[in-house]
Amino acid sequence: MSEFDKKKVTDKNINNNDNEREIPDIVTGEDRKTEYKKGKKAKTEHSAKHVFETRLHHHRKKEREQDDILEDLEFISEESVKDKSRMAGAKDESHHLASKKKTMRRSLDESEAKKEKSIAFMRRNIAFVGIGCLIVIVAICAIIIGVKSMKEKKAANRDESLSSQEYETDQYTEINTLIENYYAAYASGNTGEMLAYANPISDKEKSYITMYSQYIEKYDNITCYTKTGADDHSFIVSVAFDLKYKNVDTAAPGLDFFYVTTDDKGKYYIDNIYSPFNLQYQENQMDDTILQLISDYQNDEDVIALQANVQTRYEDALNADENLKNMVEVTLANAISEWNVQQQQEADQKAQEAAQQVAQQEQEAAQQQAAQDQQAQEAAQQQQAADQAAQQQQQTMDTTETEQKAWVYATETMNIRQEPNEQSAVLASAIQGSELRQLAVTANGWSKVKTGSIVGYVKTEYVTAQQ
Repeated sequence: MSEFDKKKVTDKNINNNDNEREIPDIVTGEDRKTEYKKGKKAKTEHSAKHVFETRLHHHRKKEREQDDILEDLEFISEESVKDKSRMAGAKDESHHLASKKKTMRRSLDESEAKKEKSIAFMRRNIAFVGIGCLIVIVAICAIIIGVKSMKEKKAANRDESLSSQEYETDQYTEINTLIENYYAAYASGNTGEMLAYANPISDKEKSYITMYSQYIEKYDNITCYTKTGADDHSFIVSVAFDLKYKNVDTAAPGLDFFYVTTDDKGKYYIDNIYSPFNLQYQENQMDDTILQLISDYQNDEDVIALQANVQTRYEDALNADENLKNMVEVTLANAISEWNVQQQQEADQKAQEAAQQVAQQEQEAAQQQAAQDQQAQEAAQQQQAADQAAQQQQQTMDTTETEQKAWVYATETMNIRQEPNEQSAVLASAIQGSELRQLAVTANGWSKVKTGSIVGYVKTEYVTAQQ
């Protein structure tokens, strides 16, 4: 009886059993209890059929697995079966290859499954992915446009802020202290100390400060009016003061302009490039943006009003004190005029000295060039003399005559020359076939010949010993 028939008999015995049995549930995997009673034939037949189909399914599955293994095996010939060692080795190798192939197939299947899952996920969520990318792009563009707009708006607000910005009066203690120290050093004419508060100061401005400070006693009632400059760390400062001149009772109201900023350490200093002195004489190069800012500042209504107020007070002070008026309109005017003349003379002198220096340099260069040309000419002459000497020596060697007497004949019509060279004078001509008496030959290819009473030289290549 086969295994399959045995299983069938066993199944029948199970169906006829009246006791309670535990049968696996195919769907849930859990054990369940089923009571089979006699007399219920339909239910018993159905259960037997179910068990039969289940076992048949497992049997066929095992057969397919065995067929897969057989397909992957490499069969050995009868000769190799005789050799047991070869048979065992081949079997192991075939089993190894079969396992390797199965592993590769499983890996490929897993890769394909992952790939299909990824593609399916992308297809299901393509709309969300596209929307997310679009949102990121829009956000980046918005940020770029926003930053650009902010910069433009900030620049526009900076231009508008000067006109809309109100003065802050003495609101920055550091700036007030800076200006007070600057004026104290200015009044004493100490330009070295001034460099600690204002920078740069040119030599010309130092000269002006030295001249002007000798008439100043002190600066009083210093008031600073500030507005924000080109950035948050700079200020445009208008400074009102009362200037007390020496030997004058009444102080003269005045108004100065400064551009104050910070250094690398955050300390305030006067950027003296934009001082009134440099704006007038333009000794240092200035930034166009700040220049435009200063120009806009000076045209603001509040600045114009401040200037008008100080000018009115200044004129009132001059009218009230004759000594002050004389100091400003005569003494200082003459001193400034003399300083300007002196500066012009110094500038002319410097220009003249510079021109003289240039002329001297050019003259020295010309002399040096002439000396070099002369040296080159002398060297050329020496070389020419050496070449001539060498040529003469070579010619002497080439024209050395070796006695060689024979009768020769002209191979073509030729000139008989006075010396053995082509530049020598022609004494006569010898036609082709003329008989000549050869006397000697030279190293440079000439023959000394005689025909009649004429003795001269012909090219050796144009004569032959054969008639």
